[in-house]
Amino acid sequence: MYDLQYTKHAEREIRKLDFKVQTRIYEILPTICENPYQHVEALIRPKGAEPLYKLVIGTYRAVMAIRDDKLVILVISAGHRKSVYKKTC
Repeated sequence: MYDLQYTKHAEREIRKLDFKVQTRIYEILPTICENPYQHVEALIRPKGAEPLYKLVIGTYRAVMAIRDDKLVILVISAGHRKSVYKKTC
C-alpha cells in the first residue's frame, strides 16, 4: 500500500478551494493508495522528465508523482482543470 504525501504548494492550493471541494479531494485521494495506477492517467511530459499523473475529481484535478521504489504518492498540485496544468507542467 502506498503512502500519500502532499507538497506544501499542494496543501496551500487545496486550502484556497471551497470547503466542499477540499473535503471531496481529501476523501478521494486516500482511496487510490491501494492501486494508484488503476485510478490515474499519465500526463504527457518532455522526454526524460519525471512522469506525472492526474486524478480527475469532477472539474478539479490532482497532479501527482508516483514513486514505486518508496511506495509514495506525492500530490504536487490540485485545482480547477483550467489552471492546474499551467502551474505544474
